[in-house]
Amino acid sequence: MSSLVLMVAKDLRRRLRTPVGLIVLLIFPLAFAGMVGTAFGPSSGSGSGLPVITILMVDHDEDLLSNALQNATGNEQFSQQFDLVWIEVEDEARRMMDNGEASALLILPENFTTDLLDGKQVTLSLVKNPAESILPQVVEEMAGVLGVFLDTGVRILGEPLKMAGEMFDGVEDDSSLFPDNQALVALTLQAATQIRPISRYVFPPAMVFDTVSENDVALATLLQASPGDTTDDLLRRQATAAGNEELTDAAADDNGFNIFAVLLPMVSLMSILFMGDNGMRDLLAEEKAGTLTRQFASPAGVGRVLAGKIILTLVICSAAMLILAVVGMALGWISTSISLVGSVLQVGAIALAATGMSSFIYGFARSHRAAATFQSALVMGMSMLGGSMVPLSQMPDFLKAMAPYTINYWGIRGLTDLTVRGLGVADVLQEAGVLLLIGLLGMAIGWWRLSRRYALGANA
Repeated sequence: MSSLVLMVAKDLRRRLRTPVGLIVLLIFPLAFAGMVGTAFGPSSGSGSGLPVITILMVDHDEDLLSNALQNATGNEQFSQQFDLVWIEVEDEARRMMDNGEASALLILPENFTTDLLDGKQVTLSLVKNPAESILPQVVEEMAGVLGVFLDTGVRILGEPLKMAGEMFDGVEDDSSLFPDNQALVALTLQAATQIRPISRYVFPPAMVFDTVSENDVALATLLQASPGDTTDDLLRRQATAAGNEELTDAAADDNGFNIFAVLLPMVSLMSILFMGDNGMRDLLAEEKAGTLTRQFASPAGVGRVLAGKIILTLVICSAAMLILAVVGMALGWISTSISLVGSVLQVGAIALAATGMSSFIYGFARSHRAAATFQSALVMGMSMLGGSMVPLSQMPDFLKAMAPYTINYWGIRGLTDLTVRGLGVADVLQEAGVLLLIGLLGMAIGWWRLSRRYALGANA
């Protein structure tokens, strides 16, 4: 046992002399979670994952369509995501943009309404804040959608809108100019004639009836549904009642929701699987250097030397998981009150599974180079299917059915049970058990195959 410990310690010291690859794999999940979490985390209470976007608006038109646009964007739902500040003087708006007080400035030109209704080309001027990257792009896309909406609306309702503008022209200054009932009825009928062919798309039914099973009714009863509940309320309650591993989008609306506690486990699993491959590649490096043959000829023998390489990989994966957890807690991404026993169990099981997978692949591959190539492709595939790249809740059903066949799935599910849901060791026994089984079987079979190959003198 002492000789095995000495071999692992020696290999570990040698690996730490060139730690660049391991450091990159450690930094990647922290950097990725930090960037994505900062950009899309619910930091401002908008509820969508983006902060509230401030847009300066300058209206040089002050006519029918620009006034309608101002009223339409003043509703509560729109205001939860966009803060539109209407500025009378363009120079003042540009000064505010220079001071970085908004993400973008949108300018409605003179004769905006008249030119649109006359079918002339209209240009909306958009000024983006160069100090921001994501939010101005959102505004640009929104402006594009607005242009399509206005173009379509004018094509369909151009004549009724032009008639309405003529009817109500001057009414604000002289109420006696208000159109009579006959004119209003004629305007309404003309608008209805234009809208009727597309009414099924413009005015979808307010309620849709569907047939539900007794199980659906039982689930609604179980969730204690009430008339005031929203769909998001029921989704959250269903996920809790069913022990569902997926985090619904509605969970992001909770004040205590921490997006970093979700992102870090997702990306960490992929990095740890790559670290397992990185650890086993030590065989290839030593074989090239000629040191592996000398170690096999020592009293330690083939079996013990290979066991040392596998244990080295386990130590590297375990240390990496521990470092990521400590850094996550230091940054406030992971709560320090999570179950210690559950965390140790899940982290150890993940490291063991990563080591077992690498040992198994290297044991059966024709060469270490082929093993490295195959494992890289396998890790990417499992990361895509298992939830490291895309949350499971966003995947189609046929991909969700494949997720349980990946290490990522069981690792992420157990970690999010601890970091997001605040569950304990008893709640991650299934996840840890599956990972431990994968790890132990993979290590045992991989060690047996490698020992047999080198004992027979085959090239690895």
